[in-house]
Amino acid sequence: MRPQSIISDVTPSQTALSQTALTPSTTSQESLPPLLPLLAAQLPHYVTAHIHAHPYLLTEGDTLRLPFLMPSAPLGTVLRLNRASMLGSRDYTLRGNPWVNEGWFVCRARVVGVETEPLRVVEKTKRRQRRVKKAKNKMRFTILRVTEVGVIVPENGTEAEAG
Repeated sequence: MRPQSIISDVTPSQTALSQTALTPSTTSQESLPPLLPLLAAQLPHYVTAHIHAHPYLLTEGDTLRLPFLMPSAPLGTVLRLNRASMLGSRDYTLRGNPWVNEGWFVCRARVVGVETEPLRVVEKTKRRQRRVKKAKNKMRFTILRVTEVGVIVPENGTEAEAG
């Protein structure tokens, strides 16, 4: 008996399966694009995007606080997040090995601000010394808002966006 979490061919009776995964390891690269319309038809979509090797589970409208400052991305810059390990909806999941093909999805985020944490002062001392050195640290973070998450469905050799 085949587990319900993995499918290779889709028939009308299988479209009602819950928690169905479309994995490249079980389906060939040629048979995967015909399965994309099932994923594209079901909204909303989510994506597990990787930024500097850290995974973030994102949907449209989410606010993401990155644990670092992006100095080359000023306010209002739109970023395309093209590293994703997982793409899905409520009933379907597309897992990459290790990444999902970036031609099959779109994930865009806008830089909406920069936050700073309060100034931290750490006192550094050495044994048998009266001098106390004060190390000051004030981290800055980039704030992103996810503006678009969708599945791209190829139609007769041209790519059209769905979602």
